[in-house]
Order: sequence, then C-alpha cells, then structure tokens
Amino acid sequence: MSRLRNILVTGVATACWIVSADAQVAATGDVAITGNAGAASDADPGDEIIVTAQRRAQSVQDIGIAISAYSAQALASKGVATSADLGRITPGVFVSGSAGGQSSQFSIRGVTQSDFNDAIEAPVAVYTDETYIPSQQGQTLAAYDLERVEVLKGPQGTLFGRNATGGLVQFVVRKPTDQWSANASADYGRFNLVKLEAGLGGPVAEGVSFRLSGYLRRHDNIFHNVAPTGGLAAGSPTSLSGNLNPCCHDVWNDDSLAFRGQLQFEPTERLKIRLSGAYARQKTNGAPVIERPTIATLDAQGRVVQTDFASSAETRIAINPNGGNVGSSRPDLFTFAPASGGRAPGADFFGYDGRQVTGLRTSLDFTGDDINSFSDYDAALHVDYDLGGGVSLASISDYKLNKKQLFVDLEASPVNVGAFQTRAHDASFAQELRLSGSASGFRWTAGGYFLDIDAKSTRGLGGPAGSFLSGLFGLQSVGVDVSNLLRLRTRSLSIFGQAEYDLAPRWTLIVGARGIRERQDYDFASVAAANVDPFHVDGSPVVFPLQPSFTDRRVQKLWTGKVQLEFRPVGGLLLYLGANRGVKAGSYNALFLPPPLPNNQIPYKPERLLTGEGGFKASLLDRRLTINGSVYYYDYHDYQAFTFQTVGGYVQNKDARNYGVDLEVTARPTEALTATLAASLMHAKVKDVEIAPGLFRDVRPTYAPNRQISASLEYRLPVEVANGQLSALVDGNYTSNFFNNIRNFNSTRIAGYTLVNAALNWKDASGRWRLSGRVSNIFDKRYYGIGFDQTEVTGGTQMQLGNPRWWTLSVSYSL
Repeated sequence: MSRLRNILVTGVATACWIVSADAQVAATGDVAITGNAGAASDADPGDEIIVTAQRRAQSVQDIGIAISAYSAQALASKGVATSADLGRITPGVFVSGSAGGQSSQFSIRGVTQSDFNDAIEAPVAVYTDETYIPSQQGQTLAAYDLERVEVLKGPQGTLFGRNATGGLVQFVVRKPTDQWSANASADYGRFNLVKLEAGLGGPVAEGVSFRLSGYLRRHDNIFHNVAPTGGLAAGSPTSLSGNLNPCCHDVWNDDSLAFRGQLQFEPTERLKIRLSGAYARQKTNGAPVIERPTIATLDAQGRVVQTDFASSAETRIAINPNGGNVGSSRPDLFTFAPASGGRAPGADFFGYDGRQVTGLRTSLDFTGDDINSFSDYDAALHVDYDLGGGVSLASISDYKLNKKQLFVDLEASPVNVGAFQTRAHDASFAQELRLSGSASGFRWTAGGYFLDIDAKSTRGLGGPAGSFLSGLFGLQSVGVDVSNLLRLRTRSLSIFGQAEYDLAPRWTLIVGARGIRERQDYDFASVAAANVDPFHVDGSPVVFPLQPSFTDRRVQKLWTGKVQLEFRPVGGLLLYLGANRGVKAGSYNALFLPPPLPNNQIPYKPERLLTGEGGFKASLLDRRLTINGSVYYYDYHDYQAFTFQTVGGYVQNKDARNYGVDLEVTARPTEALTATLAASLMHAKVKDVEIAPGLFRDVRPTYAPNRQISASLEYRLPVEVANGQLSALVDGNYTSNFFNNIRNFNSTRIAGYTLVNAALNWKDASGRWRLSGRVSNIFDKRYYGIGFDQTEVTGGTQMQLGNPRWWTLSVSYSL
C-alpha cells in the first residue's frame, strides 16, 4: 500500500509543480479542459468532454470521480462494437462473463459477480439513456448511435443507487434536435463481418422532433466444428444410444440487430417530453467453447484441494494424497469417472483430449442453427421541466423486458453428455423523480426511485435421450432435464440527495445519502423433467422432484452515503479526498443437483463496501497534457463471493479488501500527435472462502487482474491526402493473470496477455466522409477469458478463446 501511496503523492506533486509553472493557466478561475485518455482519439487540444456523472452536465476534469469517458468517434477509432469491448480499453475495468461468453458482466476494481443465475443483478450498474438495466444478459449491448460512454469507478450509490457498489457504466445516446442530422456507416471484415449503422433525426413540426437509429451486425462462424470426430481416443463412446441429432454445427457466429426510435415534444421553453422505444436481438449457433483435460488432487480427508491441467500421459482419475490414483473409489465425487478406474492417456473421463483439436477449431456435439437467442425490449418516458428559480424537475419512467434461451455444451466435447441450459423472462419497471437546483455556491439534487423486477427462469442441465446425463437417472430412452424453476420478485423504493457547498473560493464539500427499502419474494423448485425437445428449455412434464422446494419473503433496509472534500489550488488542478459507503442487496442461491443447501444458506446477505479514495485531475501546458490519478482502499463486509463447483455454484458472504491506483495520461505535444497511457494496479483479497467442505483460504476474486495497462499513439499527417486528413493509430492493452473461479485452483488461472491493434483513418475536408481500416490483435495472440472448472464431473475444464486477429474496413457519412 505504501508503494501505491507514493506513486500518487509523486504524481500530485509533479502536477502541482507543472501547473504553478504554466504561464498559460491563470492562478484563479476556471478553464476549458480536455477529455481524458479514453476520449483523446480524433480530438483537438481544446476539446472539452462533458459528462453527466453527477446528474448534471460538467467537464470530466471538474469531477472528483475516477472517470473514463469516450466519445462516439473515439469508440469507433478503437474498434469498440459492443459493451464487452470497453474492458479492453479501460484499465481497472474487466468484462467477465458466463455461458461461454454469451453473457457478460462488468467488473471494476475487482468488484464482480460471476453467478450466472438470471435473477441475480450485478454490483456494477449499467445504464442506457439514463435507465437501469437489471438483467446481466441485457448489459451485452451494441454500442450504436451514442454521444459518449462514461465509466465511473467506485461506489455511485448516492445518485444512481441501484447496485452501483463497484461503479457505473453509462451509455449516453444521441437525442432528437430541431436540426436535421443523418449518419450512416458500413463495415466489412474478416469472417464475412458485415456491420451497418444508421441514424436520422430532425424536426417534425414546431416544438416536435424525432430520431430513428438502427444497427445490424453479423459474421460467419469463427470455430470450425470437427465433431463427432476429432480428439477422441480409440474406442471412446460418443453416447449411450446414438448421438445428438442435429449435431455439430460450426459455432461462434453473430446475428444481431437493434433499433431505437425517439419522439421529443417541447410545448414550452421550460418543458421537454421525450418518448423512446428500443429493440435488440441476437442469435447464435451455440457457445464458442473448448475443453482441456484436468485432474483433481485430494487431501487426506478426501476433499478436492487443487485442480491442474492433465499431462498428455495422465491416466489417473484423480490424485490421492500419496500421489496414487483415486480410481473408481469415489464415484460420488467424480460423477462421470469411468468404471475401469482410469482414463485414456491425457484425456477427460470420456476419452476426449481437446488439445488435439488445434487452430480455430472445436469439437462440440450440442450445437444447432440459432439455438441461442436473446431479445430486449425497452420503452421510456423522459420529462424535464424548469420550475424556475434555478430548480428543475426530471421524471424518468422505464419498462424493460429481456428474454433468452441458451444452451452450452456441458463438457465442450463431441460426446453426448448433456448441456447447460436456461430460459429466462425478466421484466422490470422503474420510476425516478429528481429535483435539482443551484444558488450562489450551492448545488443540490434530491429525489426518489422505485424499481420493480420480476425475474423468472428455468435453468439447469439438459440430458437428451441417449446422453450420459439421462443415463445417470435411468432415463436413457426419453431423456431428462434437471431443472430449477425460479422466480424472484424485487420491489425497491429509495430516496436520495446530494449537495455541494463551496466552503471557500477553492474548497468544495460534497455530502450525499440514499435510503433503500427492498422487498424480495422468492420461489424455488428443483425437478427432473422429461426432455421433450433437446433444443427447447422446459421444466415440464415433471418426472420427480430433486430437492425440496423453497419459498421466502424478506425486507431489507439499506443505506449508502458519501462525503468528499475538493480543492482547486489553481485553475486546471483538482484535488479530492472522500469516503463512500456502497451496498448491494442480498439474494438467493439455487443449486442444480442434490445435496441441497440448508434452508438458512439459500438466502445470502447484502454486501457493504466502505471506501476511501483520493486523487487529482490536472490539465497542464495550455491543456496539452492531462494527468488524472487516484488511489483507493476498499473494505468489504459480507462480499458476495460466488463459488463454482461441479456444474453449479453458490454465494458465500465473506469479507474482502481491495486497494490500488489508477492513472490516466493524455499528451498532445503537437497538433499532429496524441499519446495516451492508462494503468491500473490493484491488490484484492477475499478472506476465508470455503473452497472445499471445512477448508478455508484467502483468495483473489474472480476476473480481477492485478495489472492492466492500455496505451495508444495517434499521428495525423501534416499534409492533405486526397483532399482530406489521414491519421494512423496504434493501440494496445496488457492484462495480467486472473482467476475465473474463486477457488483459485491452478486450472482456473488465466495467463496474462498483450493485444496490439492498428488503424488508418481518413476524413475529408468537410468532416462528413470517413474511411478507415483496422486490424485488431495484430499478432493473433491466443488468450482465454471465461472458464468453468468441471474437473470433478467430466475430468475437464471448459474455456472460451478470445477474439483472433480481425481486420475491418469501414466507411461512414454524417450530415
């Protein structure tokens, strides 16, 4: 911690010295300020990035929060197509996920939630057009028709409220105006990528305007599927009675589209009413996963205390404390272990070795045309009214519906074992009323927020006829679905307020709080149902119950708070120091298979995060150098630690500690050259996690790399090219190792990696036409992200490969 503190102190001292020596900056008063490193691309030195991180328009450099803000053009230049790409360009932010990458969640500064239960909300709040997205699946958005994206690090519970323990990601969309505007872009790239985006807006009548926008993205399958052969040892079975039909489609495709319509009324100068509606959907052929054989190590009490990748000569089922073979003596633990007590050399329990399937290939039996489908519906009403006297009223009413059906090959092999499957229907309604005002030296915001979420899902394991899973239940001829039937109804009501008071010309005090009352109603049933259709998730007809049903109702009373002191010693320099209290409500566990959790372990408690953070924001050398830094300390109580075991998992409440440093630098030494550097250093620990029955260890949280670095260099040619401006951009990012499972076993450790990208961009003299070419992952680095350790069930670990080398050509026009 002392090293991190020294880095910050040195940075502050350097910034103060440069600011004091900068003759271009006045000793007092405000100045126009450039954006941070994330927004630098395609920006002029005098450009100012305006954000709404505190519910009003402010320069990003005038807010005492660690913020990364990106303009729409910066996102395009950096190749950001979906929300998941933000983790690549924002140190301290990692996009974790589940279900083979078909669902994604944001992790900020090690604050994450890797539970793939569809009823669970994430600890990082995601907003689009000022409306909260409760579904983790719904957070996988197409980044289209945006003004900018704001990433706020640290608790934001005072003003944004909902589960913003770790931070906030806010997508700010382009809105209707009374001026005509139009834009269109088309991309073509590797794997027959086609991406089309367009927007049109303008006046309809006096005081009435509209905006329509749309997005389409598709590409061919990246993975060639070699199943039902490939990687299987001689004599290995593929099923109990015939393989799955249809079988073995290529995977890792995309077929997405989205559109948004907005209609705005301004009957008076004081009143603005905006209606918006949006729809998005995605279809894929299956999850793009691979499997690597793994082996477990047991201690003297028969507990799994480690898992490792198996060597090519490994034949043991698992390793005894003396180094011998567990054999078939633990069929209760190693579910699908061969009765012979040994495995084919270097293979999983079914004789499959995924290491023999190389390149952009996989071998999966559970695939099919468009078997995975996701859709989102959104309707909102925004009302803004100027009450006069410096006071304004904002009302936001929003309804969202998220539907999905998902299949992931259970063991990621050509063997018909079964599938993880889920069908979800999440509906939510939110209403926010917010008053804001200002007077001399005083600014305030207060309001109330209501949220109603009705989350229903059927999730579990699907075992078609002839699968090994159906064989476990003696239902080989008809198949079986091991299904959890869940419904979680959440109704949350909160009141909040935040005030800023200028104590003196250079000092500002910020105080805020939010009180929350949350009611939850939970129903759980676990059944074995007939597998009527292998490619449709259903929890009926029920053959027999698997676990006792569970029903619960509870009310949680929570609060968040903030106090912060800001100091502006000279123009262009902000110093801040503050404390925050963030909360995330408790929820419920839902294990797939017996033995069931005791009733008192099904509900888990809220997590509470106390943070201390100090930092600086400096705009120097006539705004050609921007340096932002922060140091933070997180003290977690009852952190919701999700532990994945066998084919499911559960949440434990544990204490945790995180601390680290964030730094962002943007330098524009000339009109032609822009350089950026951003880095995050972090140490995170979750205490006393139960990694095996009765065995506790301190561990790192999932998807929390200790180090992340991103950098870019953009050069604009000083001469015109084809009557336009040509620029070259090189950018890259480094991510250190991390774990995809909180047990921190060796097979769940993902090695660090570095990605390098390059682009050429041209725009004509009018700025309306743009042409660009980009290559992402130039060196075709093979790296991994999401993973599921299934050593105890299948003798393998399921993993998802990161994007390979990808080239894209783009043309765009704006009016």
